[in-house]
Amino acid sequence: MGFLGTTSSKSKIELDTDGLSAQHIRLLKTLNHVVKLTMTTEYEDEFFESSAEFIKTWASLIKQSDFAEQNEGFYADQALEYAADILEENISKKSAVNYDN
Repeated sequence: MGFLGTTSSKSKIELDTDGLSAQHIRLLKTLNHVVKLTMTTEYEDEFFESSAEFIKTWASLIKQSDFAEQNEGFYADQALEYAADILEENISKKSAVNYDN
């Protein structure tokens, strides 16, 4: 991802799409939408569904990455298993990871 500019109520994210397929770009747009929905919803069912959709879309991005496809998907499954292990570790923690600049 590239430039992140902030205005009063909007942020603009500029994405370098060189080397990305049309499908990659669609998945990234979906991911962006699902993140916004997850962070702003006031409804329990929508919160759970959008959270699950985020994980599913992220997994699709990993499986469709150039690296994974060049290696016949072998590493994609391992990467997802590794990510799931890390996710599981973080689920049990009381506080969320915080990335402050």
